[in-house]
Amino acid sequence: MRKRLFLCPILILLVTGAGFAQEEETRIFELYKDGIVYIDQALYFKSETVERKDLFRKLEEKYSTPLLDAHFPISCGSGFMITETGAIVTNYHVMDSEDIEKRREGTYWYLMEMFAKDLPEGFFSSNEFDILMKSFKRLFDTSEFSYRVRVANETYYKPEILAYDEKLDLALLKIEEKEKFTSLPIGDSDELKVGNRVIAIGYPFQITMDWFLKDFKSTLTTGTVSSLRKDLQGIQHTATVNPGNSGGPLITTSGRVVGVNVSILKDAQNICFAIPSKKLTQWLEKKGYKNLLAMNRKIDTTIFSSGFIDAGGVLEIGTSLFIKLEEKCNVYIDGESKGTTPLLLSDLKEGESYLEIESDTLYHGRRIGVNPARKDIVTYSPKMGKFVGNLYIESSPSGADIFIDGRARGTTPAALSDLTAEKHTVEIVKNGYAVYQKEIEVVRKKTIDIKTTLEPAYRVTFKNPLPKGTTMKVKGKNLDKTFSSNESIELPSGKWTIVISNDKFFPDNTMEFEIKNDSITLAFDPAYFRSSIVFANLLPGSAVFLNNTDISDRIENDSFETVVGEYTVTVMKKDYFDYREKVILEKVKNAVVTINYIKDPAIDSVRYAWIGYPTLGAGLLAVGLGFILNMDDIAIDITPGYDEYVFIKWTSFSFACAGVVAVIVGGAYVYLSIRNSDESARLRKSMALSVDVTETGPCVVVRYRLR
Repeated sequence: MRKRLFLCPILILLVTGAGFAQEEETRIFELYKDGIVYIDQALYFKSETVERKDLFRKLEEKYSTPLLDAHFPISCGSGFMITETGAIVTNYHVMDSEDIEKRREGTYWYLMEMFAKDLPEGFFSSNEFDILMKSFKRLFDTSEFSYRVRVANETYYKPEILAYDEKLDLALLKIEEKEKFTSLPIGDSDELKVGNRVIAIGYPFQITMDWFLKDFKSTLTTGTVSSLRKDLQGIQHTATVNPGNSGGPLITTSGRVVGVNVSILKDAQNICFAIPSKKLTQWLEKKGYKNLLAMNRKIDTTIFSSGFIDAGGVLEIGTSLFIKLEEKCNVYIDGESKGTTPLLLSDLKEGESYLEIESDTLYHGRRIGVNPARKDIVTYSPKMGKFVGNLYIESSPSGADIFIDGRARGTTPAALSDLTAEKHTVEIVKNGYAVYQKEIEVVRKKTIDIKTTLEPAYRVTFKNPLPKGTTMKVKGKNLDKTFSSNESIELPSGKWTIVISNDKFFPDNTMEFEIKNDSITLAFDPAYFRSSIVFANLLPGSAVFLNNTDISDRIENDSFETVVGEYTVTVMKKDYFDYREKVILEKVKNAVVTINYIKDPAIDSVRYAWIGYPTLGAGLLAVGLGFILNMDDIAIDITPGYDEYVFIKWTSFSFACAGVVAVIVGGAYVYLSIRNSDESARLRKSMALSVDVTETGPCVVVRYRLR
């Protein structure tokens, strides 16, 4: 235990130091994230070229991703703005289209493999999947190809390629927009030293993540410079990059781009490479784009002793400035305190100064240029960023799950250094122990230390099952938590209050109970709301079941009243298919079930069989008997007389004719029996019920139909 106590202060110091560095990285990301662009090579899938659009709509619904009359990316990368007018730097291989056919083919097979693994069994029949594969193959082979650039405002642009160099793996693009873009200042890679911290921002695996992450965001990774070489990809670093990061910037903690991320070693760990910014600037000068570099130098981002990064350019004002900000923040100019916001500053000195605005949680920094010739008062509403703070969590027993504002953040013990400076809810969860919950307020440059011993917990269950959508708000001791009906409730010993809510089924119920070192079962039997199920088109002689209970005798005027909830309604009638479907009965609203009776062909099949098989058998017997009696050797032996002989011949012929007729009639009935039996089996196998729910005044109309 002594050893553990000795290590904790060291760990906290390390966390605190990491938190300070994290502040700079967070600020840089907030300042520059809108200047990072997503670039893809995409095909436009036209719906008019597809025959089975319903198969594509089914996929679109499952993945919540448009496929038809939409662009489908087959390759992607990143880039960054170097001017406010829309000049973009990226890698050449992000724009390279020489192997476009291979990319079409590769993306097609990747997509088909993903569908084969991801789609549940039976989602498509084998025939439908074959049709889908052929349709996709045609789309990938014939669809129009284009480049696209997506910026922070979520707008896609068609870029103009100004210059590129395959050997250097660099490309310069341009997009047009009236509004100004966020641009990143280019630094000098020659000033880098091994061990410097660096930041990589880009869009890794964006094509893959599009299928399950719909919130389009750039990502940040951090690391250090591992080695510096004279090679083209001379910066080796550990800021993790992945496919899709290519063309994105490598940034120092002073807020300058020192490299263009380009590659990784597949079988290595954290060995990543970037093209030095010196090679980028030399290439731009050689290509005749010194004007772009001149525009870029005007950004002039600077690190000040206060730790604030200024990337907003110089704010030109007169000698007076009104800082409009509702939050109470301290204001400094060149490190000298000026008061708290909202604040009017007067008699400002001519020239450039640095404005700092900060509180325990918020920060902002910007250069201001004072021009005495301006007589107006500039009103400035700064966009405030949030500091980050540190949190150390330890629990006994260890290995408990940590949740910050409902988001999983690892297991105890843990040191977190990226929490924004504001209020947070901390939860520590471990099976068999009570949930530990605490509200904390993170403040910059301070470490919050949470150490707790988890109490044994006991299961709280209910005698009767709770309907879906029920919530249970539990209060007591240091816990105030809301559980859903599919979550288990585990609480320590003590007195508790629980509020059970479900607006659809019953009014709120408040219960008080006490746990005494053992599990407890609560007898919860609320006064459920009541409503009615109305049966439309209910034929006499039908048997109606509600959750397998026969209610036929309790239906009055085709209506049955019961408590609200979810039910399975089954309607049976002789000679007809059974109907079975779930009905949600809600308060105030009646559920109207309109039944479409479908006669079972198997009933006629049995009747046809009773006629067909005996008739067919008798006919075959008659034909056989007539054939035998018509044989001369047998007929003569039995009837030697001529008159008898003639009589037997005519009789046997009549038997045979009648038998033929019986065979034809019996065969027809047998055929009808088999056909109806097959039709019944086919219907039973393929029959599916679809539901249309329509709100009509106080009623919910639920219609079932066969398809």
